Formats: sequence, structure tokens, C-alpha cells
Amino acid sequence: MVILNYTKEYISTILYSLCSHIDVVRECVVKL
Repeated sequence: MVILNYTKEYISTILYSLCSHIDVVRECVVKL
């Protein structure tokens, strides 16, 4: 359980960072 939660947060952080870094926040929001 703990590992699963950690993985979810880790993936979310990476995706958010990528979206911000590549500056395609709009596309990311649309996909969500």
C-alpha cells in the first residue's frame, strides 16, 4: 500500500514537472 501511494505521488510529480518544463500545461490539463 505504502509503495503504491509513493509511486502515484512520484509519477504525478514527474508528469507535472514534465508538463511545466515543456510548457504544454494546457495539453496536460486537457488529458486529465
